[in-house]
Amino acid sequence: MNSSRLKSAFRAGLAMVVAVTLVAPVSAQEKKKKDNQSEQAQKAIQKQKDIAKGLADKAAGDPAVLQKQLDEAKAALQAEKDRHTAELAKLNGELKTATDAGQNGKVKTTEKAIEKENDQYNKKIEKLQKDIDAAQAKVDGK
Repeated sequence: MNSSRLKSAFRAGLAMVVAVTLVAPVSAQEKKKKDNQSEQAQKAIQKQKDIAKGLADKAAGDPAVLQKQLDEAKAALQAEKDRHTAELAKLNGELKTATDAGQNGKVKTTEKAIEKENDQYNKKIEKLQKDIDAAQAKVDGK
């Protein structure tokens, strides 16, 4: 009886090995097909990028486009200044409230928040000013 169970387990195992062997080449073919499709997709994406770059290069010399870029850079700078002013007003209000209430921990936290806000603002303004300078140079033809 044990012998028949052993034979049947052996046959089942052998059948599994044969099935895996037959399926493996199909998996390799599918992998090759997927790799080919992936390569085709990458080529299509690269072609789209090349077309977009060509259109951008063509528009880059257009004075109206250059002026629009300059105006957008100036608007971004003004928006950042407005945001910073509003944030500082809020933080300074919190600082005054904490100081009046004698909450030394809150005072220190708020002072750190103000310092952090100023640091971030200065970095952002520096970058925006560089963008404006670059856009202005393009408009001026330099």
